[in-house]
Amino acid sequence: MINTNEKYLWVPSMLVFVALVFGDGIAAEPDAKQVPLGSLDFRPTPERPVGWRGDWTGRFPGATPPRTWSRRTQGSTTDIRYQANKPTGNPGAGSQSLEYFTVKDWLVAGPFNADDPAVNLSTDFLHGEEKVEPVRGAKAGDTTWQFLRAGIEAQSRHYHNEGTCGDLNVDFVYVFGDLPEAVADEKPTVPLNHKVAYAHTYLYSPAEANVMLRLSYSAAAVKVLLNGTSVEVKHNHNVEVQLQQGWNRLLVKVASGQAVKATGQNSWVSRWRFAAYLEPILPVSYETKNIAWMTKMTGRSMSQPIVVGDRIFVGSNMTDLLCLDKKTGRILWLKTNTPYDAMSDAQRAATEIREKVEPLVASLKELDEQVVRDINGAVSRIGLPSAAEADFDKTLNDHFLLFSRA
Repeated sequence: MINTNEKYLWVPSMLVFVALVFGDGIAAEPDAKQVPLGSLDFRPTPERPVGWRGDWTGRFPGATPPRTWSRRTQGSTTDIRYQANKPTGNPGAGSQSLEYFTVKDWLVAGPFNADDPAVNLSTDFLHGEEKVEPVRGAKAGDTTWQFLRAGIEAQSRHYHNEGTCGDLNVDFVYVFGDLPEAVADEKPTVPLNHKVAYAHTYLYSPAEANVMLRLSYSAAAVKVLLNGTSVEVKHNHNVEVQLQQGWNRLLVKVASGQAVKATGQNSWVSRWRFAAYLEPILPVSYETKNIAWMTKMTGRSMSQPIVVGDRIFVGSNMTDLLCLDKKTGRILWLKTNTPYDAMSDAQRAATEIREKVEPLVASLKELDEQVVRDINGAVSRIGLPSAAEADFDKTLNDHFLLFSRA
C-alpha cells in the first residue's frame, strides 16, 4: 500500500488489477498554502516544492484514508466462520472469517507411532475419529489437543516465500519436533517418519452450502473426515463438499514422511504438513467496499506505480508502460517497449529494419490501441465476474498471440 498524497493506490504484484481506494471525498479547492501535507487536496507549489512523499519523512499527517477496503466473493464462503475450540452456540469473538479462503485455527494432537503410516492410516488412534469433537486441553488418545494457528511463524522451515511458505501450513514438525540446521549430510536428529498426527477445526455455515475443499500437503498420506464422513482428496485439487447448516467438523489426519533437504537450499524441509482452503464453486461474482475502480492489467505487474497529478504510471507485462486517469481508472495510453525503441536513427534506416520490423511495430501499436479499448470497456468498481474475467483473459491472450505470430 502506498500513499499517493491524495488517494491510496493498491497494485498487487501477483494479480492483474489496479484498485484505487477513496477517502472521504474531495472538498472545494482550498488555498494551496494552507493545505496540510498529505491531505486529499494538497498540491506542490513553488513555495512548497515537496514531492509525492509529503515532507520526505514518509509521514502524511493530513491523509484521511479509509481504514477498511475489500473485494470479496459473493456466496457461501463469504459467510463461513471457523474456530479451533468447540463452539457453544453461534459464532462469537473467537471465530474467524476466511482470509484468502484459508483455514488457520486448529486443534492438533499427536504424535502417534505407526510402523508404516501410509499403510496403517486407517488405525483409529482417537478411538472414534468419526465422532470426535475436541476441546483444547482435552485428552486425545494418550496425548492432548493443543491450539495451533497456521502462519509464517509456525513453520519448521521457510526458506523462501514460494517454498514452505507458499501455504500457511499446519506443520507438525513445528509442533512436535524440530529440524536441525543442515550441516553437510547430517540427518535430522529427531526421527520424523513412522508418525501420525491429527488437526481439527469447526466450520460454521449459516445455511446448507456446497463449497470446494482444497488441501495442499507434503506427507506420506492424508485422510480427511467432514462431519465423520470420509472425503477423498488429492494434493492441491478441489473436491466439492457439502456443509450442513450450523457447525461442521473437519478432521485431517496426516502421516509423516521422512524430512528431505530442500532443492538448492542448505536446510531440511518438513514432509509432515498441510494447508486447507474452502473456496467457492465457480462462477462467482464479487462485492467491494471503499474501492473506486478496478482496471485490468495486461499481465503481471512487478513495478511500483508513480502518481503525477491526476495520472498514474505503472509497468505491466514486463514490457508495457500504462498511463491511467486517477479519477476514472481508464487507460489513457499504453506503450509496449521493444528493442526497436532502443535503436538509433541509423539502425532504423537499415533496409531490413524498414521492411521487416517497422510493419510489426505499426501492428503492435494497433494491437495496443485495441487492448486499451477492451480494458477501458471493463473498468468497474467490482471487477469482472469470474466467467467474464476468463473470457476477457482469453481476448487479451489472443491479442498477444496474434502479435507474436506476426
